[in-house]
Amino acid sequence: MDDVLKDTNHKAKATKNTPVKGAVGFKWDKKDGKSKKWYPQGVTGDWDTKPGATGTNHKFIAVSWYDKSGKSKAGTRVTLVNYDNPKKPVYRHVLLVEPTKNGKNFKPVKSHAGGLTVAGDKLYVADTKKGVRVFNLNNLWRTAPGATKKVGLDSNGKAHAAGYKYALPQVGSYTPVKKDMRFSSISIDHSTNSLVAGEYQKKQAGKPANERVVRWRLNDDGTLHSVGGVAKSTDTRRVSHPAMQGVLTQGDKSVMTTSAGQKQPGHIVRESVGKAAKSTSLGAAGPEDLSYDPETDRAWTQTEYPGNRAVFGIPHAFR
Repeated sequence: MDDVLKDTNHKAKATKNTPVKGAVGFKWDKKDGKSKKWYPQGVTGDWDTKPGATGTNHKFIAVSWYDKSGKSKAGTRVTLVNYDNPKKPVYRHVLLVEPTKNGKNFKPVKSHAGGLTVAGDKLYVADTKKGVRVFNLNNLWRTAPGATKKVGLDSNGKAHAAGYKYALPQVGSYTPVKKDMRFSSISIDHSTNSLVAGEYQKKQAGKPANERVVRWRLNDDGTLHSVGGVAKSTDTRRVSHPAMQGVLTQGDKSVMTTSAGQKQPGHIVRESVGKAAKSTSLGAAGPEDLSYDPETDRAWTQTEYPGNRAVFGIPHAFR
């Protein structure tokens, strides 16, 4: 991962013009900021894991994108942002790939990638009805140079990743025993060392939302605590916030983002078990996944719509 963060090829623009007062963040370069093909979703950062666990001591932010057009052979990518200098962030896109069924080749990952987090050296990607995909950030591949749409090995055994210089292969997954939950977002609860998954539900007239927020205990190496190959959740809570895009927990406290389409601003919702929720407009449409930096007490999120994209950390996350 250290090699990628030293080999960036895009410049982001730091901005204080964020939707929330006191927030800090950046905007993508012109092409990524306006792309109607690639939509950003999940967000995480070095604050979610132990120093050096991912093979780098650089400050970084990672963001997942999916191909909304569905026409690309690329599928899903993750952007690694070198955030050593918050005034001049730089970044590179990395293609996510997975093994073919026979294990002799690889192919692009096709996923909405609605949530993203890091634990140990593992990168977790939420995959809606399939659970959570697992990648190892110490196992990034450098691919054959040259512009190509091919993903996989060619006849000469050279690896290609649709023109991306680096690819990140999937090394495992956690698949739900029951298929009834949507894994729409993920984050780390630093107070309990848990992986947190949130469930998106559309707003339905006359019917309250009944979304789940589920936690699983993490081991020190970033894997889920499991017995006999099964990782059982430690607790589940129900919330009623339609179109929940991201969720953070800290003990009995929760912070959530909700969306209302491209023309209406989304909201940040704060609540504690047994107390009324407080909802505040974010002033911008399309907030997505959440990630909490305990050192700065900021809740990081991003907006997804073309021409209005920013990655930003909201101050006083749980207050």
